[in-house]
Amino acid sequence: MKNLKTISAQAFKDAYDAGECKTVVDVRTGAEYQACHVKGAELFPLQELKPAELVKAIEGGNTPLYVLCKAGGRAKKAAEAIAPPH
Repeated sequence: MKNLKTISAQAFKDAYDAGECKTVVDVRTGAEYQACHVKGAELFPLQELKPAELVKAIEGGNTPLYVLCKAGGRAKKAAEAIAPPH
């Protein structure tokens, strides 16, 4: 996994609405996820995240992976754990 980039909520919405978001990971808590989540998003809470398991769960590797949380901080930490800088 390479090429990390941050996108706005609007850019995500546009990609999602266009059907471009095949792999969406939500790294919030289970309670937050149960309260509200993006349809099709898989829950991988940050505090329990095992990057190697997540990478195995992702189909292929050529499709973009969208990592979500409430404000972006946890998503950034998760993305950095999944794709550490080289």
